[in-house]
Amino acid sequence: MSIPTSLARYSYPPLRLGEIRVLKLFSVNEASLAFNTPSNQTPPLYGQLTHLRFDENPIYDALSYTWGDPKPTDKLLLRKDDLSSEQLGIAANLTKALQTLRIQDRSLFMWIDAICINQDDLDERSREVQHMHHIYSKAAIVRIWIDVENQPDDETARRLSLLSPHHDTPIKEADTGTRPKVQENSNEHSGDEDIGDRPEVWRSLSGLCKNSYWKRVWIQQEICYAADIFIHCSSASIAGEDFTEFLRQVMKKAENS
Repeated sequence: MSIPTSLARYSYPPLRLGEIRVLKLFSVNEASLAFNTPSNQTPPLYGQLTHLRFDENPIYDALSYTWGDPKPTDKLLLRKDDLSSEQLGIAANLTKALQTLRIQDRSLFMWIDAICINQDDLDERSREVQHMHHIYSKAAIVRIWIDVENQPDDETARRLSLLSPHHDTPIKEADTGTRPKVQENSNEHSGDEDIGDRPEVWRSLSGLCKNSYWKRVWIQQEICYAADIFIHCSSASIAGEDFTEFLRQVMKKAENS
């Protein structure tokens, strides 16, 4: 089917006690097939909200990001049980995040506050905010989305992977992006890799480190208790442990200088 010119606004079914909503973000291929999108065009963002019982340990990722201007500028098409679609307005920064995170050939299950909480229901918002610590701590991966102009490049991401003390252990493949794989016999790794004394190597990380995301009040409950973290920019995905090791070494050098 083609994208309808006029869609009803999404109507949230109420949450039962002990339930959370999770977005099933359909893959690029699924969205293209559903809306007959030509191969030279980008298909619409397309998904489905499902209700899961939190006490049954559902598997999902959680998104940590800044809302930016909350005014809706784009739309997420949501499939209903009868296979019809309704639309939910989403802000520009969330649109960028979903377009970056969406996978080519398989769906991604994510908890996203602006989508999985009915923002028009004040009682529900109040209840769900009290559960956010548990939602983020139980997520398989907390995905941090940061829209930066000065972005990490592939070379920087590769060098970051060399810093991690666990670089030679099996790499956990996330649904969107993996840490660059490093062979154990790589000549580049001597067992005591550090950031070195060439700041130009890490210059592409400056925008990421200075981003206003890190000043958010909610960051403590969203990422400090996360089981696993990936940082996503439009051009790179960085494992949280690699970025943490980089910051640790930067602070160590600053103390010793």
